[in-house]
Amino acid sequence: QVQGKYIYEDCLSKPQQRELESIIENRSDLTSRTQQVAAIKTRQCVDGIPSLGFEIAYLNSEDYNRVGTSVKFTHTTEPTNMTVNYVDGYTNEAKTMTYQYPDASKILYKGKKLNDQLTKIITQKYIAQTPYGALEMWTDHRRLGLPFFDIPANEAIFTGTDMENSWSTTTYQSGQKQTIYPQRLRYPTSLRNADPNGYATAIQLLGGEDVTISPLWWAQH
Repeated sequence: QVQGKYIYEDCLSKPQQRELESIIENRSDLTSRTQQVAAIKTRQCVDGIPSLGFEIAYLNSEDYNRVGTSVKFTHTTEPTNMTVNYVDGYTNEAKTMTYQYPDASKILYKGKKLNDQLTKIITQKYIAQTPYGALEMWTDHRRLGLPFFDIPANEAIFTGTDMENSWSTTTYQSGQKQTIYPQRLRYPTSLRNADPNGYATAIQLLGGEDVTISPLWWAQH
């Protein structure tokens, strides 16, 4: 309910209202007519589309996720470190800690923000595309550095991998770099064997080694 009236009545035609009522009447978890009517009337609209109360609450949320991004599109205030109360699972003692959000100055994204509108868009796009839009998610991250991905800490050098010379046990401390995220697939060995000259030309145009961490021309930060 907003400003004393149900937006539900404005965003649906009478036939649409009757159709919605019919759908809700058939829901097994709404056992009484009173619950059914209440379920209809608690619907509101976002851009003319009826939405349930929890959807409205989600879209208006100004709470930050663990990497400092909120959902509300117009809420662009950057997060600040916060104090958290918790119970130690080993000692059962009440304790506090300071939660530190990522340092925006050390992220790949050129905007150097954790909560601007482009970050929100790409974060929600990533959620919507999981798990079937993996290639486009990868492409978005390569071209924008979004959404924010943590830098996993490793306990040893990645010997024998493309990241052997770029990812050490302390890399996570210096911030995000393209060389710690896969950027491309290697050319197939069949190309190198069947057309050595073409392969050499491809490597020249790539501008880097034939490894997974060489960024493509459209994804160089």
